[in-house]
Parts: sequence; structure tokens; C-alpha cells
Amino acid sequence: SLPDSLEIVDGEAFAVCPFDSIHIPRSVKSIACNAFYSGRLYYITVDDNNPFYHSKNNCLIETDSKGSTKHFNERKKDG
Repeated sequence: SLPDSLEIVDGEAFAVCPFDSIHIPRSVKSIACNAFYSGRLYYITVDDNNPFYHSKNNCLIETDSKGSTKHFNERKKDG
């Protein structure tokens, strides 16, 4: 799991990750557009108390973007 003290997720941070799900803690303030590029992530969730991001239908959404999707995970796990 990601540490609760994490504030910034840099580009390609999860490009070669060994896990298929991730939970973004409430402390995260910034996520690079290509943080999930080429990753194996299938499920993305966000802490309910994160003021900067939330997730809906496996999409990571920047809260202050008035609902537009900034980061999107369209992969679907077989089975």
C-alpha cells in the first residue's frame, strides 16, 4: 500500500508495478498525467477524505476539474 505521507505521484510511477489495484491515500495532492502509463493496474480507489482526487467507475478524477476525468484506467481484468 502507499504511505499515508505520500503527496506527489510522479510520471510513470506505476509503469512497472507488480500489483493490479491501488488505493490513493488522502495525502496525495498531485498525480502526473502519465503516472499509470503501461501499468498493470485494474482497480483504482481513492480515500474518501482526499480533497484533490476521487474515483468513480475505476476512473481517477481530479476533484477541482468539475468532474472531467484527468486520469483514466480503462483496463479490465479477465475473469
